[in-house]
Amino acid sequence: VTVAKMTTKAKRLLAVGAAASVLVVTGCGAPRDAATIDGKTYSIQDVQQRTDALNAAAGTEMFTPAYVVTVTVDNAIAEKVAAEFGLEATDKQLMGALLQQGVPAQLVMDPETGQVLKDDLFSKAVQQQVPPAEYARIADGVDVQVNPRYGSLDANGHFAAGGSLSVRSPQTMLRLQEH
Repeated sequence: VTVAKMTTKAKRLLAVGAAASVLVVTGCGAPRDAATIDGKTYSIQDVQQRTDALNAAAGTEMFTPAYVVTVTVDNAIAEKVAAEFGLEATDKQLMGALLQQGVPAQLVMDPETGQVLKDDLFSKAVQQQVPPAEYARIADGVDVQVNPRYGSLDANGHFAAGGSLSVRSPQTMLRLQEH
């Protein structure tokens, strides 16, 4: 899948906690906000409603609010990166790729679930196609504030979900140490 991302100059991300050299995201200003990306706010209620809709479409509790926030942040950054690199993917291409990966058609075709899955695939494809240093440079220009309960961005502009999902794999830790 060829992927597209858009670039916009924004404020630098703020460092958080003891890992200030690694993390570049702050908590949101209001407790009801899950995230704010370049001035667009995503409330905790909106994230929960989207999570509930995803789980209803899937017929399971496989989606979490942290996943929804992760996809939202990753996709916003990926769109900016793709735009700068001239990468693009149509909905049809993304849907086809999801179906080829074995994702059930009912999920891909569902407007809410399908969009989240396409956004997730898109952001991962962009991350794989763009050199990490360039990706991090562009991500640094995106103003992202995330409620810490959902996670944070690492120094490379990749979002790590919060809570029990925030444990990093050995591969991720090695990658972070290399940069």
